[in-house]
Formats: sequence, C-alpha cells, structure tokens
Amino acid sequence: MTPISDWQALLFVPVGADRHLASAIRHRPDAIILDLEDAVAPSEKAAARAQLADFQAQIIAEDPALAGLMLGSEDFSASLGIDPT
Repeated sequence: MTPISDWQALLFVPVGADRHLASAIRHRPDAIILDLEDAVAPSEKAAARAQLADFQAQIIAEDPALAGLMLGSEDFSASLGIDPT
C-alpha cells in the first residue's frame, strides 16, 4: 500500500452511483473516498447509507489493496492517531 503521504490520486465516489464506483476501481487510484454527503441528494441519503457496506465489499473484491485504510479499520484509525478500542 502506498503511504498516505505519497498519495496522488484520490477519487470521490457518491455512494449509490454504481457506474462511478466501477470506473473508480478500474482507474486504480491511491484511495477511493465514498461520499455520503455532498454528492448524495438528501432524499437519497438513507438508501446510500444502506449501500455503503456493499460498495466497500465491491472495492475489496476488485482491489484488496484499496481496502487497507477502510473507515473503521485499525490501520485507518492508527493513521489518524486514534485508538480503535
């Protein structure tokens, strides 16, 4: 996994936009940020939250290296200096 300090390509993908997720995975960025805020209409937020785990699973299935800093993972927490316990 590329160290965070060396990341160059970060792709923001609205949760619920399947074609955007597929495109992001295909382009192999350093990180994919699953967006539940700005890119998701207020009326779609509940559905997007329900799809979040599915999007994370798709990323892991297609490119396990991208899952290294998944929100809630120990690596992610450690990278922010947060004790996950």
